[in-house]
Amino acid sequence: MNGAGRTLLDLAGYFTPEEWAAAARDNISLDEVRRAPSTISGSLSEAVIALRQER
Repeated sequence: MNGAGRTLLDLAGYFTPEEWAAAARDNISLDEVRRAPSTISGSLSEAVIALRQER
């Protein structure tokens, strides 16, 4: 089974409507997206957990 559709629905609960609207206006290049993970110290999972705890 492909869980891609379910993943999109799951993401909706992580962000507020204001965050979605702001993200739609972001002008981010693909190169910026590719470089971003290299700035994360530690593991990606630790970074995600830390961000969620800040909320």
